[in-house]
Amino acid sequence: LSVNITRLALSDRMPQAGLDLTATLTTLANYNLDTQVSSLSDVAVAIQASMKGDMTFNGDIRATIPATSFDLAKMYLDLPSVSLSGNYTTSLMTGRQTISADAAMTFDVAKEALTVKSLNLKTAGLSASANMSGTKVLSAPNIKGALNLAEFNLRSLMGILKIEYTPADEAALTKVSLGTNFTFAGNVLKAPLKLTLDGNIIDTDATVDLSKKKPSIIANMVIDALVLDKYLPAAAEPSTAPSTQTAQSAPQSSPVKIEFPDIKLDLTTLPDVTASVKSNKLTRAGHDLSAISAK
Repeated sequence: LSVNITRLALSDRMPQAGLDLTATLTTLANYNLDTQVSSLSDVAVAIQASMKGDMTFNGDIRATIPATSFDLAKMYLDLPSVSLSGNYTTSLMTGRQTISADAAMTFDVAKEALTVKSLNLKTAGLSASANMSGTKVLSAPNIKGALNLAEFNLRSLMGILKIEYTPADEAALTKVSLGTNFTFAGNVLKAPLKLTLDGNIIDTDATVDLSKKKPSIIANMVIDALVLDKYLPAAAEPSTAPSTQTAQSAPQSSPVKIEFPDIKLDLTTLPDVTASVKSNKLTRAGHDLSAISAK
């Protein structure tokens, strides 16, 4: 007795979550129930999804699984092509944004070996890429990899995120990039970060230790060269309209009232944080602040 599958289509609607989902699995497969021997060709998976609510999404998810790289008995999977494309809206952003992503990976469950050959994501003017490899990922993860955020315009991104902030220098925050080569072993994450801010390099050695009962974070930042004046808020332009008030009738400014909610924090559960900042060349209003460091 054998079973042949050529095409399988599934659809589901979840009105509570505002989700409509249609999945199509196209393959040529044969499974012999007597000998338990299967023959499988390349598998093509196509998913069309739409979601409505605080966040809306319309798009496609596609994946290809080569028959020669799929062994169910040995729990080995090779995904040379997984992609996502679509558009979305959210109350946190202005307008409708496009999104695209693709990845290539292999996962050997028996050996607990995971390799992400490539992972790419583009949305809202951002372009990120990553890769990583790991052993014993299920029992005692030992992972190393790289993450890079290509140069982007932070001012444009803040506009998309509805963040109102205008630096004094029109060119400030227009060329930003970030990269790191990270490792995770023994429940300790080490990620030396390199931030490029309008041509200025800011290096940060970051370590997150999760091996103890109380986590700890260590971050040491070194600023190569930075002119703070460029990044301070731009001064408001004075009004050109003639004043209709005299000095005697000018309204008195009232104190700003800021109320904080009653927040209760258990400090024993917060991680221990150790941080330091120093600079090779830091200036403000023409004054050299390079000798100032903080811990």
